Amino acid sequence: MKKLNWKTTLISFITGSVFLYVAFRNVSFGDITQSLQNIPLHFVLMIVAVNIMGIVIRAWRWWYMLPAPRLKNEFFPAQRALAICYAANNFIPRSGEFLRIYFLRKETNRSMAVLSSTVILDRFFLDLLAMVFLMAYALTLNAQLLTNLYEHAYSLFWLMLSLSIIALAGLLFLAFQPQIILKILKLLKLNLFPSLFKKITYLIEELSLGMSSIKKPSSQVVILSQTVLLWFLYLLAFTIGLTVFEIPFTMSTATLAFSISILGVVFPSPGAIGTYHFFTKTALIHLFAIPDEKALAFAILMHGLMYSSNTIYGFLCFLYTVNFKTGQKNRPA
Repeated sequence: MKKLNWKTTLISFITGSVFLYVAFRNVSFGDITQSLQNIPLHFVLMIVAVNIMGIVIRAWRWWYMLPAPRLKNEFFPAQRALAICYAANNFIPRSGEFLRIYFLRKETNRSMAVLSSTVILDRFFLDLLAMVFLMAYALTLNAQLLTNLYEHAYSLFWLMLSLSIIALAGLLFLAFQPQIILKILKLLKLNLFPSLFKKITYLIEELSLGMSSIKKPSSQVVILSQTVLLWFLYLLAFTIGLTVFEIPFTMSTATLAFSISILGVVFPSPGAIGTYHFFTKTALIHLFAIPDEKALAFAILMHGLMYSSNTIYGFLCFLYTVNFKTGQKNRPA
């Protein structure tokens, strides 16, 4: 994987700032503070625990996707590397993807290409797959609600979903038939642009390499189960938050609101600051008809708990990795 692009990082900071301004303009901060008072501690601990468990499950899935032989002593290094990844992403978007490859490679000596390919599989294919199914479920159950809110909302969401399905199908084809894709690109004379063709070829080869770990039906069942469990935990944390703020909901409306809030994580922003607040606020206001301040209080609580727990957990894993593990390597025999 290539080095971080400072232009992309700058754009992400600008994007987050714009969304943050739009989300918080013309609201009463006093009302937001009042909504955040007296939040029961046990609910806070529940959300934090579910969030950390989500990181553990995702790291377990990442370890399971490593091409054979998959070693047991790689499990905890994968856990620590992913925790460090999430903490780093809170400050510089996508920086964590590079750090988790670096730290896992340092502890396991896995090749850079293998680790990069599994990250692509984890971040692009499996997350996209989960989002497609989740949004399809939410759209199917809330068609009338969306149409009542905005005449063209349902059509717009299905358009976005259709594009995601096309992208998903393209990723599958890229992964399992990379040579055919390269032949097609050559027929289209894309090889006349060496720099672009090289980048695309590299991406295709990495994705295909990562997919090698899930070509067995037994592996597909395990990884699918891990993915369902992972996204169930994300949705569970969201519904706990709705309960904290006494927002009446059904699972179908909660799933739709959660699906919209996830768009705030997809947009490039440091730690989803601003983007998560905007999309979550928009979803809650329109789906549950609650005041702006209450919707923002919900977004602040959920984001704050996820942001802080990810950062602290990742920092502790970083300290353990650089101190304890390094100390073991340097210890005299």
